[in-house]
Amino acid sequence: MKNPALTSSRRSLLLFCLLFVVTVFGVITWQVTSADTSQVENWGAITRPNARASETPDAVAPSRDDAIAALREAIENGNFEMMSSAKQMQLQLQAGMTYQDGVLLPGSPLSNQEFADSLSIERLAELSVADEVLGGFANPQVNNPALDTTAQKTQSETTIIKGSGLNMVAAVNDSGHFDIPPGSNAFTGYATSTDGGVSWTDRGAIPPGAVGHFGDPVLARNNTTGRIYQATLSATFGMNMYRSDDNGVTWQGPVNAAPGTTSANGDKEWIAVDNFPGSGQGNLYHAYRDFAGGAGMRFTRSTDQGLTFSPSPGMLIESGNQGAYVAVGPNHNVYYFWLGFPGNTIKVRRSTDQGVTFAAATSIQLLNTTGVNGSLSAPAGYRTNSFPSVVVNPVSGNIYMVHNDINVGGTDRGDIYFQQSTDQGFTWSARAKVNTDATTKMQAFPAIAVTPDGTK
Repeated sequence: MKNPALTSSRRSLLLFCLLFVVTVFGVITWQVTSADTSQVENWGAITRPNARASETPDAVAPSRDDAIAALREAIENGNFEMMSSAKQMQLQLQAGMTYQDGVLLPGSPLSNQEFADSLSIERLAELSVADEVLGGFANPQVNNPALDTTAQKTQSETTIIKGSGLNMVAAVNDSGHFDIPPGSNAFTGYATSTDGGVSWTDRGAIPPGAVGHFGDPVLARNNTTGRIYQATLSATFGMNMYRSDDNGVTWQGPVNAAPGTTSANGDKEWIAVDNFPGSGQGNLYHAYRDFAGGAGMRFTRSTDQGLTFSPSPGMLIESGNQGAYVAVGPNHNVYYFWLGFPGNTIKVRRSTDQGVTFAAATSIQLLNTTGVNGSLSAPAGYRTNSFPSVVVNPVSGNIYMVHNDINVGGTDRGDIYFQQSTDQGFTWSARAKVNTDATTKMQAFPAIAVTPDGTK
């Protein structure tokens, strides 16, 4: 991944990429947010709660030589460009090397002060993006800048979930925790709110335990027990799954949610809980990419409240590819989405037995973009993808999906599209363009949600 300094042209690109589109299509409400600003996660040290003992077996971090070999292999076989920003940073930090402009350089990315400053949150703040894009909306700060005591102070790749009552939890990539204290491999921060998001408490890093964590956080909640799950990349093996029974204030774990997958290979996970009454309620489903040779999109599940996961290794959904997304329907169907072949095609496989088996893949949409991970080919090395975002109507079971794509010929840098299925994913509507601007500017990284009663 290229990481050039933030030039004036890049400032302009970042500004319009941070624009979002909100629209209503039938009974659905969706929000389109800005492109990924997480090319590098290098932000400040935050005082964290006391770490608990890990519930996983003792794990040993890879040696420097092994880490360098893993980084070189990922670059040479082309997997590095497909990896998430957090996974790329993990491989570089553990190897103590920086891959920049096609060259592998000695030294950690976080040791390059000029590189860190070029993508710091302060530089983005100079653009007054919040005033121009979010004017008229409350915009409380989730992290506490006073706790950013080092030069590494970028929060990125945010995720959020509602707990009980007015409680909320947010999790982020936080490279300021890396190696603080030495050997901790803590890379994931979090914050909580007890007033519906009006104010937030920055709680530092989740406990690294014996395995460490490397960001890419995803949150899901069991609405019956109140247990909240947080999935992250692991610093040593598999994929991490933490759990909290107090609305995210403290966390237990982690346990290995991807048995049979090494830390150098697990990436870009997504999780979902079956919150519907009946057989399967409370099951936790986990989708991720395994970059091991001959592997690809994998799936595991937990039927015991996140204590154990199977199968080992995870079920292979399709070889290669990236962008896993898992969702659950009110009839307990499990839907596994990803961006696959040929070209860049959004696909889905459906399970009607709670993730024990999956039907053959259904191709939903062949995209116009031919870039890696469905890249929109933004200038200045700005990373984008065309991974799907999905939600299932909790009443009707209809499936709603959004994604971004360029137009035919690539003259429009990126638009947002919506598609739906009313027959459990067998067939899909023609895609409808969501954004209504008459420009060629980029819209990217859409997200979608539906109200609990299914009406919006």
